Amino acid sequence: LVTRLNGKALPRSREAWEALHPGRSWETERDKVLPGYREEWDASRPPGSPGEVVGVTGDGTNDAPALKAGDVGLSMGLSGTDVAKEASDIVIMDDRFSSIVKAVLWGRSVYDSIRKFLQFQLTVNVVALAVAFVAACLLKESPLKATQMLWVNLIMDTFAALALATEPPTPEVLERQPYGKTESLISRIMMRNLVGQSVFQCCIVFTYVYAGEYINNVPVGRRLGAGAAPTAHYTI
Repeated sequence: LVTRLNGKALPRSREAWEALHPGRSWETERDKVLPGYREEWDASRPPGSPGEVVGVTGDGTNDAPALKAGDVGLSMGLSGTDVAKEASDIVIMDDRFSSIVKAVLWGRSVYDSIRKFLQFQLTVNVVALAVAFVAACLLKESPLKATQMLWVNLIMDTFAALALATEPPTPEVLERQPYGKTESLISRIMMRNLVGQSVFQCCIVFTYVYAGEYINNVPVGRRLGAGAAPTAHYTI
């Protein structure tokens, strides 16, 4: 039943099915030995359908094949056998089905935190690389010195990323639809936010690069040469 729903661990072809079930005829006995083979399974479903996401719970040795075939296998930690625990992905230590809800809650929260972390890190690093590259081409120098780049990556990125990655889950996480198995880690909304924020931050940084001396009334820091002392202009 599990394999028929998600298509996992199916033989790839009819020949592989017949090799897996020696002595059985596909024409006469295929309905007795489910679930068939992958090509037949794909043909029976809508085009491009990846199959269902199946979670399996069990505690006995006889549940091990189903726990292994499921996308997520959950075994019982108190009453479950060692074979079931080894075959599962998650062990429910208190044998309570309510713990499955907590596992889903934390799983979704961790996935969302990873996405937040990626969006933040990619935005900051895209801006830093864009500013350094464009300024190197136009000004023959980078307004961001090595120490400043290290400060951004080691201090600001680290603590901000930790804050995003350690946010506790909220009950609202369970109310949204789950993500598909084939969905990209970086969604279209994330890409839109990443590009929009990067352009916004680049505009501010380049405004200070080319007009910072007027905005903050400091000496100009552009094109002073490689041996020049650090300037208030580029420090801003």
